[in-house]
Amino acid sequence: MKSEILNALIAKVKAHQDGLGFSDEKFVARYVQFLGSAKTWSDRLKKSDLTGIKNHDGFEEKWVGILQRLSARIDKVYIPEKVFEQLPVYRAMSKRLEILKGQTNDRRNVICLMPFGSGKSVFCASQVAKAPAECCYVRCHPGMRENGFAFASAVAEALGVTPGRSETAAIKSVSNALQTRPQTVFLDEFHEVGIVGFKDVRFWIDEAQASRFFMTMYPTDYDAVVSAQAGAAAEAKQLLRRTIRPIFEEYRNGVPNEDIAVYLKLRAAWKDEDCKICAERIGGTVRANGNLSVLEDAIKEAFVEAACEGDEPTPDMVAKQLDRLCPAPVKREGLR
Repeated sequence: MKSEILNALIAKVKAHQDGLGFSDEKFVARYVQFLGSAKTWSDRLKKSDLTGIKNHDGFEEKWVGILQRLSARIDKVYIPEKVFEQLPVYRAMSKRLEILKGQTNDRRNVICLMPFGSGKSVFCASQVAKAPAECCYVRCHPGMRENGFAFASAVAEALGVTPGRSETAAIKSVSNALQTRPQTVFLDEFHEVGIVGFKDVRFWIDEAQASRFFMTMYPTDYDAVVSAQAGAAAEAKQLLRRTIRPIFEEYRNGVPNEDIAVYLKLRAAWKDEDCKICAERIGGTVRANGNLSVLEDAIKEAFVEAACEGDEPTPDMVAKQLDRLCPAPVKREGLR
């Protein structure tokens, strides 16, 4: 039974490799925390060659566990289709990441405060896609709210280690993994975790001297944590002492018109002045309804409209589609 499971996992991982078009060496470099060496992957696992292995059952059990974690990593990995590195928001986050990489003291955490649709998830995922052997990505979710085991287990799995059966074991697994192989851990939507996340990250920073953390949070949720009851606020401030200051909050109120204009230029190659005028016209609506996410939806709709009319898309079409997607609230008269 173990052999069947192992062969199925190997086939799935190999299909992922083929889809990427990577050589064995490049593929193992991407998932080195799981596969270890190119020789093991190419000569042992892919060929199902157990020559010289005395304990076949032990070997199979070990690799079933490892490849199951790799399979979970493959299933969860998110690599954006398009990443516009020319965007001001991308450049600003990149600068903060470079500062983080150069830190040699205990301030090895970055907090980015940004509302939804501002590009934070795309940035984090793109960095992991660039350097998967040096970074890992965790998308936090409501199920982790004040659930230390769920949060630490997710981080452990992203690092390619077994979390264990308890919160303490999961926390220690992460700590050991980060000490053995230092990583930059991207914690997207970190506000979903709550105070327990602040405690755990502070501990990991203290324990793993060469590892770093890059977290994104919604501004309102961050404000709620740091202004919470005394005990919770104290825990948050402990992590803040290990965070690069000032907090990155240039995009607290959403993407400015400059980013919108650049995004329009990158997506549709319109004239700079036309993009600037359009950005000024739609900026408020974009920021109130999802930032770059809703802007992308409007652009796609404008392209469809233009194709149906046999014409080229225009900034006016984007504004029109944005109004359709985000209608102004209807004012209703009071009942008489």
